[in-house]
Amino acid sequence: MRICPNCKSKNVYVSQGGVGYDLRLQVLQDHGWMVSTLDWQTHICTDCGYFENYLSDKDWLGRIKSGEWESWKKAE
Repeated sequence: MRICPNCKSKNVYVSQGGVGYDLRLQVLQDHGWMVSTLDWQTHICTDCGYFENYLSDKDWLGRIKSGEWESWKKAE
């Protein structure tokens, strides 16, 4: 069971790849190009509205981590 990090509610729901329809997560690459993927999840708290997105595509995560897309910087 997921607990909301904002309000500590247990009313957290998850959707794979969008909210019941073909909603594509846009990921920013270099030069401002946007690319789409359905390989992501959204977690949302129905009490306070807090939500988080998680990209599940291991290839894309590796490309970001490797520095291939320079628009992504490691948070300090």
